Amino acid sequence: MRQILPLLLKDGYKVSHRVQYAKDTTLVYSNITPRATRVPGCTDVVVFGPQYFVLEYLVRQFNEGFFERPKDEVVRQYKRRIDHYLGDTSVDHIAHLHEVGYLPLLVKALPEGSLCPLRVPYLTIRNTHDDFFWLTNMVETLM
Repeated sequence: MRQILPLLLKDGYKVSHRVQYAKDTTLVYSNITPRATRVPGCTDVVVFGPQYFVLEYLVRQFNEGFFERPKDEVVRQYKRRIDHYLGDTSVDHIAHLHEVGYLPLLVKALPEGSLCPLRVPYLTIRNTHDDFFWLTNMVETLM
């Protein structure tokens, strides 16, 4: 069975977000914040999952399913899927990401198992390379 290209594990509409940012955008900083609960009297949530998410998706799956595969192959596969969805689309940014060889993202999270008050972010993520501001919110679907 062939592995799904990790860059395709996102909401389809996020493909076009890259071109919707302001022209001079170089940094996107996002967070995950528990906003509310349906449990009466509950004011905190237990943090779990960020470590698994980073190791499984951002490290293992991107390494095996993207960076360790030939650039021409992954770019062709990505373009085929996206062109069927949006029509002829430039994928130069995908080729450039492959050339960088890693996901230029910084993820910070509260420790696994800790209590996080409602309305306080327990995870932040931002790009660390100006060319890849679009990557920050692209991975939000997986998170």
